[in-house]
Amino acid sequence: SGKGGKHHKPKHRGRMAPFIWALAFILILAAAGFGFYAFAQNSYFIIAENGVVNVYRGLPGEFAGISVSWLESQAPDIDVSKLTPMVQSNLKNGISVNSLDEANEKISEFRLQLIVRSRRTTELWLLIAATPVLLLLFLMLLVNANTPLTFNSFAVPIALVVSFFVAHLALRRFAPNADPAILPIAFLLCGIGICFVLRLAPDSAGRQIIWLFAGIALMVATIILVPSVERLGRYKYPCLLFGLILLLLPVVPFIGAEYNGSRIWLSIFGLSFQPGEIAKIFVVLFLAAYLADNRELLSVMRRSRS
Repeated sequence: SGKGGKHHKPKHRGRMAPFIWALAFILILAAAGFGFYAFAQNSYFIIAENGVVNVYRGLPGEFAGISVSWLESQAPDIDVSKLTPMVQSNLKNGISVNSLDEANEKISEFRLQLIVRSRRTTELWLLIAATPVLLLLFLMLLVNANTPLTFNSFAVPIALVVSFFVAHLALRRFAPNADPAILPIAFLLCGIGICFVLRLAPDSAGRQIIWLFAGIALMVATIILVPSVERLGRYKYPCLLFGLILLLLPVVPFIGAEYNGSRIWLSIFGLSFQPGEIAKIFVVLFLAAYLADNRELLSVMRRSRS
């Protein structure tokens, strides 16, 4: 105690206060830096640089002039210019992901997108290549029949070309993984078939053309309404039932018709067709779904017999 009973604070406490505050500030900065570094270590992003897709660990950009990202892997096999414009824009700005596995999944999606776009591009070029052949066949048909070469005389082949290109757009949108050769082959075969019908049986050509365009419309509707075969397989028994009903319809009075001694036709509103052809599709759907669901059981039965 001092004079008059007054107490004086030790002078060394006042001198240590700045050092304590400085140490606390340094510890806070160190903790924040460590937390930021740990966060950056668990963050990833994908970005396109000079046409190459790169996967980085860390955060995009710089902080205080210091880069906080490290290159993890590259995908030089991906041609960025062939990706969709939206994906290209996202890669230009950087796509943030939560893990390296998620980044690799994104890279796989980009590779699949290139394959899909390549398939549909191949399909488009095959359709373009088949179009002159089809037009030439119709031209030969018109010349042989001494028909004036007008726009109306080419209405059937033009409509055929337009309808198959519309089907191509539907495949590109709703079934991008479809085989690229089936549609061009069907296009060429249908065109050749219509030419033969017009040449050999012109009276029946109108119905054949109507059924052809109805088939194309039905194909597009199926692509849109049935996005996956697996989902359709859930209805295998209704498919079987519907197929059996179609097979029995020709024996029903008033709608069943007999041609050339065979009662396998339906005649509705002046249009005749064989329902058995449609029934085949539903029976095949049933068999495919049934065998897929019971493949393990069937495999065990075959092994037990052997």
